[in-house]
Amino acid sequence: MINIGAQRERHVLLSYHAINHDLLVKISDYLAFNGFPIWKLVKGAKMEESELEKQLDYAVNNAACIVCFVSGRYNDSKLCQLEIQKCVERELEVIICVCDRKFVAKGSLAEVIEGKFSIDFQVFGRDQSQNFQNFQNYAHFRFFPPPCPPQ
Repeated sequence: MINIGAQRERHVLLSYHAINHDLLVKISDYLAFNGFPIWKLVKGAKMEESELEKQLDYAVNNAACIVCFVSGRYNDSKLCQLEIQKCVERELEVIICVCDRKFVAKGSLAEVIEGKFSIDFQVFGRDQSQNFQNFQNYAHFRFFPPPCPPQ
């Protein structure tokens, strides 16, 4: 169980491909509104490889968990693969948001997400409110666990 409520110095790491930016903004807004510190690499920002590595190390080392917005393009992105690989090495909890109806995890990503909690945002044109509510419910439970009953 993640208890980020007791560790506000930790953040929720958002890992995404730019094609999934709209969903990322909605979930990011929800988390921020509920007081969760978030971190995401601004995709398309120009920086030296050493600076990128430094940013990723900071993000992973200070993360409570990672939310991955996976799609075919995420699968193919070396940067996304690097983000998730670093999180797995640190044994962070992974929450999967499937964003592409054609998504099939390949290679190391398939191993990472097997058996992980996921929410299906992949059927476009459908009302996504139930999926978003599922994410909210899961995130609220994971990040704000109910108090232990008095002993």
